[in-house]
Amino acid sequence: MKKIICAFLIFAVMLSLSACMGIEKEKKDITIVTYNIPVNDFGVGSKYIDGLKMIGKLAALNYFENLDSSKFSENFTKITSENHDFIYLIQPYGYDEVLAAAKKNPELNFGVSDVYESQLPSNISAITFRYYEGTYLAGFIAGKSLKSSKKIGILTETDMDHVKKYVTAFKAGALTADKTIEFEEKILGTEYTEEQAKQAADELYANGCDTVFQDLYRPEGAIESAENNGRYTIGLGIDESVKSASAVLTTVTASYDIAFSEVLGKFVTGSDIGGKTFDYGISDFAVSLSKTTKNINKDVLNEVTVMSDSIFNGEFTVPTHENDLEIIRNAPSPEETEEGGDESAEGKTKAAE
Repeated sequence: MKKIICAFLIFAVMLSLSACMGIEKEKKDITIVTYNIPVNDFGVGSKYIDGLKMIGKLAALNYFENLDSSKFSENFTKITSENHDFIYLIQPYGYDEVLAAAKKNPELNFGVSDVYESQLPSNISAITFRYYEGTYLAGFIAGKSLKSSKKIGILTETDMDHVKKYVTAFKAGALTADKTIEFEEKILGTEYTEEQAKQAADELYANGCDTVFQDLYRPEGAIESAENNGRYTIGLGIDESVKSASAVLTTVTASYDIAFSEVLGKFVTGSDIGGKTFDYGISDFAVSLSKTTKNINKDVLNEVTVMSDSIFNGEFTVPTHENDLEIIRNAPSPEETEEGGDESAEGKTKAAE
């Protein structure tokens, strides 16, 4: 009898402690979804998985790889019917489906990456990155590292507004290094194979591009092209030098894992994140250039460090508009300014005489 009472008392104490410690409290159920990429291939998706793991003790974590975009609508509808607390799309493609789902399911919380809207529904939050701060620096490196020509290729998936913005910033950085540089651009669309990306990059190199800046969720084909052509490529997302140390000049990297875990942390601890955009850049330690720098001249790296510090401190605003490019092209070089100053001084001396 004593043993039974003792066991009952221990069980009662355990229940009491569980309630106090929150062990009995149901965890938030969070799932991430892709539009047409995997999440376990050491790419961007893997970084979001890492972000999920950072709050692993605070939530139940899930992910769904949608590899066929034609099935995204159907699959996303199924996911919303499973009553997850927070459903996050890690690509901007498919945002219309998120909007529709948010309207039909006002009790659910949704999130999306790289959607730059001034107003979001009250149950959708967004994580965005000031990629343009990094692409400006990458463009400067590209411009200072040219060897075979004064031409740079640009290969993207779409011409969405935020893509145009960081492509323009890349061009501005390159023109700051050398205002005579020309550019050739190709847009692949969201549906492309590795071979198609390789062929597009091959064409850019064949047309005289010394380096190709590519913003692709699946960059392997473009990287292979750079290797085969003995040229450089510059990526965006995660450090692509792990795929080719010889062909990757630099990568504009974003801390998807840190940003995602920070926003999720707010959600699971009860903060209202709906309708809000969480924007990250250089000053947030969330956008930078990859640490692999073996293909970059040290003097150029020193110049880039100064530029990055200026952006970090708010002393320099990165050019992101098309008309900025013409201003840079038409601006006198330091040598021209110096010569103009000498002529002006000489003119004043002669006039005085």
